[in-house]
Amino acid sequence: ESLQGQWEDDVGLSIKVKGNEVDFGDGTGAWRLATAATDASNGLALELRGTRFVGTKESPMWQFPNGVRRSWNRPEAITPEQRKWRELFLTYKAERQQLRRQLWSSLVAQEKQLSTELLE
Repeated sequence: ESLQGQWEDDVGLSIKVKGNEVDFGDGTGAWRLATAATDASNGLALELRGTRFVGTKESPMWQFPNGVRRSWNRPEAITPEQRKWRELFLTYKAERQQLRRQLWSSLVAQEKQLSTELLE
């Protein structure tokens, strides 16, 4: 239960754990947490997406069969200033994308005057 909720890993994935299902936010869908026998005498190990749990509930870490480890951290809370900046940035990006679409359309239609105005 201590793994429930939102996490981020050390390669930038946003991870959501709900029950025994985990969504990495990478388009691969939900993955199931599973238990498997270990070759050590301590019994069972938690497994997820081809990795074995080797961390603690406070500092989750997952190890691949090749030895590579991935750690999880709780995401920091977003401040009101960060939220406002995000909104402004996304608005700017949407406006730039619209300009690029208009420019492309004017170039395809060979509207030289409009293309020149959009480039200024």
